[in-house]
Amino acid sequence: MDIGFLAGMGLDGFDFAKTEYNSNPDNSNATLFSFNANAGVRFNYYFTPGFYAGLQGRYNGVHYSSHGGTNLTGDAISIDLLFGFQGNATRR
Repeated sequence: MDIGFLAGMGLDGFDFAKTEYNSNPDNSNATLFSFNANAGVRFNYYFTPGFYAGLQGRYNGVHYSSHGGTNLTGDAISIDLLFGFQGNATRR
């Protein structure tokens, strides 16, 4: 079993298809981007030296600025369930 902290950063984005409510008829779609800074905790449980199941939770600081339309501001929490296998693994 092991427990650790996570930290990361990246760029998130969404693409939206053109609709009849699009305020710009020349634009066939809309794309929103946001910088994502995140931090969290992970927990891995080893069933054998090479096979584990894990759970990780992260707080994601994002700010999607849509400049009209649906308000997408606010941060997100993500929870991931992981399964892993390491070939030729030895117990630490």
